[in-house]
Amino acid sequence: PPAPPGPAVPGPPTPQQAPPPHHAAALPGGSVPSSTPLAGEADDTPSRAHFTGWLDALEHGVPAGRVLDVGCAAGLFLDVARGRGWQIQGVEISEHAAAVARERRGIEVIVGDVMDVSLPAQGFDAVTMLDVLEHIIDPGTLLDRARTLVRPRGALMLVLPNDRNLTKMAAMTA
Repeated sequence: PPAPPGPAVPGPPTPQQAPPPHHAAALPGGSVPSSTPLAGEADDTPSRAHFTGWLDALEHGVPAGRVLDVGCAAGLFLDVARGRGWQIQGVEISEHAAAVARERRGIEVIVGDVMDVSLPAQGFDAVTMLDVLEHIIDPGTLLDRARTLVRPRGALMLVLPNDRNLTKMAAMTA
């Protein structure tokens, strides 16, 4: 008689599932960060307000045009940008996150590593990397790639966590 079905055991990662070699998840013991809620929050108002602030800062340097969000996760930043008149494009290594962007927000996301996917040279008014660079083993290579994608006089916006900022440090001592 056949054995009763048991829990599925995942096989080895396929090349599409394996993290890019310059990504921290490729290191022994590394993992893909999961700080972005892929399924979205029931109330994403706080996140939308946060991204609105980043767009305010970006638009001080460059008017709404074409934006590429590298590591766009489930596309919430792109959704906010689209609502402000930006033409949007995202790249994400997680197929699951890209599927959420498509299904929940109607955003087509290129699945893959920005180092490998086909994108137009100088094709974007702005390239954003929000909480991405700190997960990259060789950030210089990624920044070089971003430079080829942004048009002259365009903008590259990097957002990095800073656990040593004064507000957090004051809260820790209070």
